[in-house]
Amino acid sequence: MPIDITKLSPQAKLHYISLGKRYGSNATLAQADVSLNALVTHGDALIAFGFAPADAQQLTDARDGLLAAGVTRKSAETGAVQKRTTKQSAVTDGKTERAAARSILGGARRELHESIEADAVKAVGTLDAVLGETVRSGGSHAELGRQLSLLRDTLSNTVIAAACAARGGPAALTALSAAIGIVQGVPSATKHGTSEETERLDLFDGIIVELTRAARKASRVAARKTGSPALAAAFALVHLDGHPSHANAPVDPAPAPATR
Repeated sequence: MPIDITKLSPQAKLHYISLGKRYGSNATLAQADVSLNALVTHGDALIAFGFAPADAQQLTDARDGLLAAGVTRKSAETGAVQKRTTKQSAVTDGKTERAAARSILGGARRELHESIEADAVKAVGTLDAVLGETVRSGGSHAELGRQLSLLRDTLSNTVIAAACAARGGPAALTALSAAIGIVQGVPSATKHGTSEETERLDLFDGIIVELTRAARKASRVAARKTGSPALAAAFALVHLDGHPSHANAPVDPAPAPATR
């Protein structure tokens, strides 16, 4: 049955629309089909871990809402494939450079943390802020680009650059600049139509992202409890965020607070 938007709370609508803006409807439609197919076989196994039949029905309704709005499986499988592949490649490479830069800056932080020089103490504070702000980008290539730029600027700081010189800093600066250009060159997913139609698509997209992530999370717990890796694999987020398990990837530990 169609989703009755009027029965959604204002905060839920805002959340789903905000989340949906980050994704193209072709990608969310394709992911919905993957997860719904998995639910046919494994749906019962997820109930005890938080994903109820009502969630599966809402996912079906959101998928059907996209189809009714004119988003087709054919477009998901043809015209959108190249764009999705390009974006996924750029995001994957960007995340690799982000991880490398964070590792280098983490090493520099350890060195600077031992210094009593005022510039070093200030640099440690800067590193703590930057490392805390560049853990993940929430599936947004625009946010990833911003984080890469922040890391590049941090590596260019005179005091920090000196501490990174023997830790791969110069090469990381070059790699970050190249990654930024690629990530920022990826076009954002667009939805055509009136603002009301676009908002409706964003809402459906957001519901699908939320529910497929929830199903993925429940499937991972169920797989551990039952010793069935195939169960979790069936719910892989193959069309979202460039990586099947992105939504459940471990978060890097926060850097230790600087001592004064």
